[in-house]
Amino acid sequence: MPETLASYPPLGPHWQGLDVLARGANRVCVRDPDDATACLKFELAAHERPPASLRERLRRAWAQRFDWFGENAVELRAYQRLHARWGEQTHDVFAIDQALVETRWGRALRCILVRDA
Repeated sequence: MPETLASYPPLGPHWQGLDVLARGANRVCVRDPDDATACLKFELAAHERPPASLRERLRRAWAQRFDWFGENAVELRAYQRLHARWGEQTHDVFAIDQALVETRWGRALRCILVRDA
């Protein structure tokens, strides 16, 4: 395991009963149990994230009060701006971000799964 991942608290193959596809420093990507063609990206709780700089801690604190500052909301806005500018070409480069959705596990960003790319 690379040294940079050593500080991540372990998640294992499942997270809150969902199949983990990937894990980053701030989010976990799981299979959508209701749609085999989609995945859900959840923002990890503070204790599941590595230590952060002061600037990142402030942004995370704002994100707890205002969804606008969360990683999922930022990614969705960026995707929407790129799609508005590039149109369908966006789909050749990025996974399709569908929407922020409420699930029984919390708020998540639903994306279309990229397969055989």
